[in-house]
Amino acid sequence: MQVSHRASLNQYRAWLVLLKNAMPEMGDPSATTHKIRLADLWQRLGNEGNRNDAYLKNLLRGLVDVKVEWNILNKCKETEWGVASLLAGVRIRAGLLEYDYSTFLRERLHNPRMFALLNLSIVNRFTSKYSLALYCIAADYKGLNATPFIPIEKYRQLMGLDAGEYEDFRALNRRLIKEPLEEINRLSDLTINAEYVKECRRVVAVRFHVQKNPTWQPTPPPQVGLPVANPSSPLIAPTPESIAELPPPQAALLHRLLKFGIAEPQAREFLKTYDLARICQNLDLVEATLKRKIIENLPAYTACAIIKDFSSPQRAALAERKRKHLEALAAHDAFVKQSKQESDAALDRAIASRKQTGFADH
Repeated sequence: MQVSHRASLNQYRAWLVLLKNAMPEMGDPSATTHKIRLADLWQRLGNEGNRNDAYLKNLLRGLVDVKVEWNILNKCKETEWGVASLLAGVRIRAGLLEYDYSTFLRERLHNPRMFALLNLSIVNRFTSKYSLALYCIAADYKGLNATPFIPIEKYRQLMGLDAGEYEDFRALNRRLIKEPLEEINRLSDLTINAEYVKECRRVVAVRFHVQKNPTWQPTPPPQVGLPVANPSSPLIAPTPESIAELPPPQAALLHRLLKFGIAEPQAREFLKTYDLARICQNLDLVEATLKRKIIENLPAYTACAIIKDFSSPQRAALAERKRKHLEALAAHDAFVKQSKQESDAALDRAIASRKQTGFADH
């Protein structure tokens, strides 16, 4: 499947993040909607420290408006043609984003022949939506080493161009082929070269040869980050034999970290990086928070609490100020609502009184 790229660079990035999040559930007919924590979405978009709710809502609104067409390159040699919105609908509640796809689009996305799942760490490096668009085309054909020949008009469609945009091929070639190829070859795991077809000295089609980039090195994952959830139930985990190698305090703390769903390599990294008191205090805090039933991903929340030190006095004071601020806002909203209700009631009484007075005069 190929997307007609009328979406902006950031819209398409967000769509790929949501698609990758939904992929494990695509084969389950009962999983018609998918969920992701807003914090996780920001992190995967590479904007964890610069959140803007209004911007995100506008981004998601655009994904409902932008259309996707499939099979327009006839890659699977089928005659089916379809069009749908990138997302059928979205909803945000309590820090959680819920979204769904149209039935037709789900069928296309679940077919592994139709879409190559992309490396999001590469996607987030591109600075041009045309680079991302071309990378997606190439990634879909990297197992075949080359795309089919794409007529220039269809290539314009894939790039999301409107009538009148880049009608001069020299400008199109520079902006939508050469510049994207330079960025892709420099920043990604692929090396792509263009092959042109000419008729009467005029370029009428282009094909892209795709190979692995021999010089590309993946960015190593951070030593300390969000863990993979332990398949065991929360607060229940087996004691690994390797715990016996540690001194008793560290062994006990490692066992406790495993109970919170932290993978053993992650837990050992925490023991090397942070002092035991900090880890213990944050585990106590997480355990107390867990009783309020507001934690959705226990391992991720636990790791975040330790890394950011939720138990520190400064963070506790900040949380208390935030709580009081929210309470003040709630009290203000309640006061405004009550005042409006009282004002409306007084107005209704005045209107009723005027009506009664009018009737008495007659």
